[in-house]
Formats: sequence, C-alpha cells, structure tokens
Amino acid sequence: MTLGDKTNKEHRPNMKTTGKTLMALCITLAVAGCTCSKTADLRTREVGRGAFVSEKGEAITAIYYANDTVRLHLFDKTEAELYSAISASGARYTNNAAEWWEHHDEATYDIQGRNIFKGKNRSPK
Repeated sequence: MTLGDKTNKEHRPNMKTTGKTLMALCITLAVAGCTCSKTADLRTREVGRGAFVSEKGEAITAIYYANDTVRLHLFDKTEAELYSAISASGARYTNNAAEWWEHHDEATYDIQGRNIFKGKNRSPK
C-alpha cells in the first residue's frame, strides 16, 4: 500500500456515515416541508365569509382566514387585506389605512377615519 492509497481510503465516506447523513437530511427536509405546509394552510384556509350590503345596494364580501386576516372584495371591484386587531366587541381588522369592523351582522369599512361603507350581512345562516 502506498501513501496515496492510504490517504484516499481515509477520505472515502463509508456506508454507515453516508446513511446517517442521508437520514438526517431527509428528516430535516420533512420537518421543513411540514412547517411550510402548515403556514401556507393557515394563510389559505377559509374559516368564514359574509356578504354585506349597504342601503345604497353596494356590496362587500368578507372572507376570513385561519391566520387572522380578512380579504374584502369591495363594491368598486378592488380588494383589501386587513389583519385582526383588538376589539372590545365584534371582529375588527385593520391595515395602515383601513378598518373593517363587524358586530351583530353589521359591518363598517373606513379608510383613514372616513366611513366608506356601512351594511348588513345578507349571507344565509
């Protein structure tokens, strides 16, 4: 055996080490995949919805998600995503400029403190 043969043999991975490395990699990927999947599920899993109509006939559909957000489909064909906020009563959601507040099947939508919409939930119970 030459010096070169001994050095090459010492640096070759054996099956035991390779197997342990592959197992650790598989477990890491599986855990990471589960974590990403659960996060994505919270973002997309709908937990409720309501169709609100004002006295003027304007409508807003509110879709509530498991990650404490609401997506509003507004009467002017735009959408807004708001985040759960503290409320003494009812469900309140905000973002930097807007607020959606629902209480006893009535809802208001304000932008920068100005009321844009006030309506009642017309969704079937």
